Amino acid sequence: MLDISVIIPVYKTEKYLEKCVLSVLDGGMENIEILLIDDGSPDGSGALCDALCEKYEKVKVFHKKNGGLSSARNLGIDKAKGRYLCFVDSDDFLEIDSLFNMFSKAEKEAAEISIFGIIIDVEGSNSYKVSDGTYIITEENKDSHFESLKDKCLLDSCCNKLYLADFIKESRVFMPVGEIFEDTYFNLMLWQKMSKCAVFDDCYYHYLQRNSESLTKCFNPKKLKFLKERVKLMLLVTNGLESFCCYYYVKYVLSFLCDTFIKGSVMKAADRKQLILGEIKSPEFKEAAKKAIAKSIRGRLIIGVAKSNSFLLISLFLRLSCFIKYRLSKLYFKVK
Repeated sequence: MLDISVIIPVYKTEKYLEKCVLSVLDGGMENIEILLIDDGSPDGSGALCDALCEKYEKVKVFHKKNGGLSSARNLGIDKAKGRYLCFVDSDDFLEIDSLFNMFSKAEKEAAEISIFGIIIDVEGSNSYKVSDGTYIITEENKDSHFESLKDKCLLDSCCNKLYLADFIKESRVFMPVGEIFEDTYFNLMLWQKMSKCAVFDDCYYHYLQRNSESLTKCFNPKKLKFLKERVKLMLLVTNGLESFCCYYYVKYVLSFLCDTFIKGSVMKAADRKQLILGEIKSPEFKEAAKKAIAKSIRGRLIIGVAKSNSFLLISLFLRLSCFIKYRLSKLYFKVK
């Protein structure tokens, strides 16, 4: 059996794909496979996948009709033959010898999920690391570590983890097709089922935060529906963290409303006002703001603004947040 299956969904990333694949090949592991899932990419990514497959024997290619990130990853999970699964986005890359180090640590701890730190590369700016120390999570102490991992954005992503393949397949947890924030759903469902998770301070995964226009910079009216569903799932898989989940309800709603101020948005001012008032005046938002508790200064600021329930104050906060998020990306990710 292979040691690791590295699953890389590919869609319109011709510019970055080869660097990504080469970084995996430089991961220090011989007994691996790299599964390139071409999700019907309209650019030259599909042809590049074929070329990389011909050049490197560890690379395998699967071409499919476009179905989104979840369907591509699910195909990868189905085709994988490794003991461990590793997910890499095709515009990101790994540190040299990262797979060897990740595999060695995961094997030593015999955990179902191994979580590592990440390196955020802000395009046109500097890089910085995010991690949460080294420790073991069991069924008895899950909730005590949930908040820290969630706040540091280490819980949601699939790309900073090594998963035991049998654990995923036996859990029958797959990516939700046709939804967004699929990583969060996937990891929360596995969090509920896991009995042991190992967290490591080491950072191996480079996440590229591009400043150019992307899907995440477009206002998506469906976004709030899925964010609220993820909060409900957080409540379901944790115990005694209602106030923390209420904070994320408030944070997610304000994050969604923040995107209505994106430069170039076609939303009219009157429609934006109606949308903001509809959310902040709702009983659900008011109740969440009342119960919410956060440890960070930024979190307490968000809760304070939400509790004001003032349209003018909240609008000012949203406009400022939008400017920092999309114009001052480095600062945004440091305080996120």
